[in-house]
Amino acid sequence: MRTTQQPQTEATLFPLLTPEQIAEIAPYGEEIRLGPNEILFREGDPEDAFFVVREGKIKITRIVEGGEIVLAIHEPGEFTGALSLLTGGKSIASASAIGPAWLQRISADQFRRLLVECPEIASVILSSMAARRPSADTMLQEREKLAALGKMAAGLAHELNNPASAAQRASADLRHTLAELQKQTALLVCLIPTASWQKLDTLFAEAAERRSQAIPRSPVEISDQEEVIGTWLEDQSVPDAWKLAATLAEAGLEPRHLQEVGQAVGGEALGTALAWASARLEADSLLNSVEQSTGRISDLVGAIKSYTYMDQAPHQKIDIVRGVENTLTILAHKWRSKGIEIVRDYAPALPSLEGFGSELNQVWTNLLDNAIDATPSRGGEIRIEARAEDSEHLLVAITDNGAGIPPGVLGRIFEPFFTTKAPGEGTGMGLDITYLIVTQRHRGDIRVARTAPGETRFEVRLPFGGTASANLIP
Repeated sequence: MRTTQQPQTEATLFPLLTPEQIAEIAPYGEEIRLGPNEILFREGDPEDAFFVVREGKIKITRIVEGGEIVLAIHEPGEFTGALSLLTGGKSIASASAIGPAWLQRISADQFRRLLVECPEIASVILSSMAARRPSADTMLQEREKLAALGKMAAGLAHELNNPASAAQRASADLRHTLAELQKQTALLVCLIPTASWQKLDTLFAEAAERRSQAIPRSPVEISDQEEVIGTWLEDQSVPDAWKLAATLAEAGLEPRHLQEVGQAVGGEALGTALAWASARLEADSLLNSVEQSTGRISDLVGAIKSYTYMDQAPHQKIDIVRGVENTLTILAHKWRSKGIEIVRDYAPALPSLEGFGSELNQVWTNLLDNAIDATPSRGGEIRIEARAEDSEHLLVAITDNGAGIPPGVLGRIFEPFFTTKAPGEGTGMGLDITYLIVTQRHRGDIRVARTAPGETRFEVRLPFGGTASANLIP
């Protein structure tokens, strides 16, 4: 709670108007009273008035992904609404009374007259507006970055979950399979001589080799083979014939291979030998599953390290195609769930460029995320092109087959706070941050090359070397 008034010449975010100044502006407006939680104005509505708080408190909020954030709380003597009046845009936030509140409402026409006729008050209002806009920009830029980080973390968790779960299931099954293999090995040792073991090992190695080189078969083909093997095993009076048949069929074995096993170990040991072979094949399959799953996890961790340029200097030589591919990996859960086809058109042997790799990955994240949202649920397609446009510039183009950008808003898509999404679905800062990264940090260019129903194409042009700016994004 403030106890003293601020000097009117100070360019503070929330300066206080003196009682004399409030009295001076009284003829320009009307008094309004609000009850607790009553709405003064809503985010996205045309803002057509300037408000001065006389008594009570007014809360300024904005809806973002995951909830609502408080941008400010205005106390007696403070004001709100001037920014949208001056820019002619819609309100970027909502305002409501925390408790009973008394305000002075000044219409747009009267507000403009006030600025002309009361220069001292105009100086207070305008200097405050000049300070508020960058502050709101910075707050929502940070919020946008956190939202992007949240999306990235959710996507990574989703992508890691499947291979991690597969590895966990395979390792649990492997425990039981190894116990069965140990049991069948102990039984088989008592039934066959050493020479038969050597023959059995050779047959198993051949089976493993056939399985690794076999052309993938459909479930129907495997099921038919399982029935053939199961029938053969029953004819040989092998115990648990149909249980063994599933593993042997999946490994690509045929009755003639099983006959070779019988010839190697003798008829009495056939059942035990096949049970041993089944357990060994199953263990081998589970180990392959663990290897593939953990390999996928390792690939994802590598992608996220590359995406964030972990353990690297902020400014480095950048492989643009690799950055785009890492971004696609991070967003894979989103575009795969919509069945979107990704069409790649990368020129071979693209030169690297100098810049801030993690920031450019944020550019690809924003553009691809918007493209994914824009594409239809069925038949969606995103085309990504990367090529040297000339000796000095790299062109990256991202095209989606969504509904297109309405002509009435096309000129505003890079403005801060501007969004065509519903409140809470976007801060309106994604493309603004993208624009700043491309144009100010990398001295490049970004534009919508064309947009129409069925095709929207964003083009990013970046200079190849030595032009990235070390200045922070404002």
